[in-house]
Amino acid sequence: MQNLAKLIVLLSTLGLLVSCTVESSPSAQSSGIEIRSREKVERLLEETQIFDNCFSSETVTNDLTYKKILGEKFSKELTLGVSGVMEVDIPEAAKIGIETEIKNQFTSEKTILLEDSLVASFDVPGNAKKSITFFFREILREGQVSFSSNGQTQSTGYSYRINLESAGWQVEELSCVSGTQQSPTLPSIGTGMCGNGFDVFVWTPVSTDEYFIPVSVASCWQLEKYGLTMSNGALSILESDGGKANWYGVTQPVSPTADIRMDVHLGKMKGAQIWIGFLESPASFSNGKFLRIKLADPARPSYQSAFDIVEMQAEYPMYPLPLFSNIFDPNDSGNYVIRMKIDANRLSIWLNNSPAKAFPVIELLERYFFIGYLSSTQIDIDVMIDDLQIQ
Repeated sequence: MQNLAKLIVLLSTLGLLVSCTVESSPSAQSSGIEIRSREKVERLLEETQIFDNCFSSETVTNDLTYKKILGEKFSKELTLGVSGVMEVDIPEAAKIGIETEIKNQFTSEKTILLEDSLVASFDVPGNAKKSITFFFREILREGQVSFSSNGQTQSTGYSYRINLESAGWQVEELSCVSGTQQSPTLPSIGTGMCGNGFDVFVWTPVSTDEYFIPVSVASCWQLEKYGLTMSNGALSILESDGGKANWYGVTQPVSPTADIRMDVHLGKMKGAQIWIGFLESPASFSNGKFLRIKLADPARPSYQSAFDIVEMQAEYPMYPLPLFSNIFDPNDSGNYVIRMKIDANRLSIWLNNSPAKAFPVIELLERYFFIGYLSSTQIDIDVMIDDLQIQ
């Protein structure tokens, strides 16, 4: 209730209730493009981030910019096909003309904001976790714009941001859940109360993407934006929006004698790799050991794969060092039963009940089970992992 009261005071003080002002200035027309209305609208944006420093004894300083907090929302200043108007098929040439006309009309009102402008800087002590909700005041121009295409006049809605400013933030202290609090004999999958999300008290999102911003809602990580969902204990990876090569996944601490079993079903996997294994820390892939599932041969069906076992290079730049390469399943159907077991600091892996492959000694001070994927610029992946048992 105290946090809610603080938030109400914050909003009341800043006067951030959505407002709308219709101006009667004349419409602008150029090259068949006409801005027919121009309402001034104020909105409140909010973004929540979790800062997990539970597994380190050192304080971490976080310098957060507009881009790091808002991600793609910061870059997208102009949106067409809004305000309740059905979006039409706008030819590329017309779209460029519309964008240019709108930006020219409001250039005198536009506030230039650099993506690396600092919003907040704060420390997270060792062995602590915080949830921080950031608030932003967004001022936009919205209305209708008409344009000519193939000799016909069409119209669509537009929304153009002319200013964005920080309106404060709210900090909530969260509890850390250490590996010693987990039962070494019971599965640790989640509460089942997160819909398509991941329980924040079980899973920690991890990525090498510098713009990776996981969001939690009602103690559930919502990672669908990054192609990761979990429902009824089944984890799905569904992604077709490629980008730079980065790892995306989730992790959780496990016992020194972890025994993990899962069923993996490949629908399709192009331009991506599935990574399953162990990290020393959610903050780094260094020294991690993984079973990697990759496309065996582009000429083979997209669900058929090859496996190898890799160790991540400890020093920068990180890259995988192969331990066992190109392990094939002679009856490859895209469905696999995988078991991974740590015993006496050695990791054994079974694939479809085949003989185990054993690593050398695992030199990890802590063990975190990781499951996720490696992306690329051209990616099309549809994978489900179910019957996931972590003991």
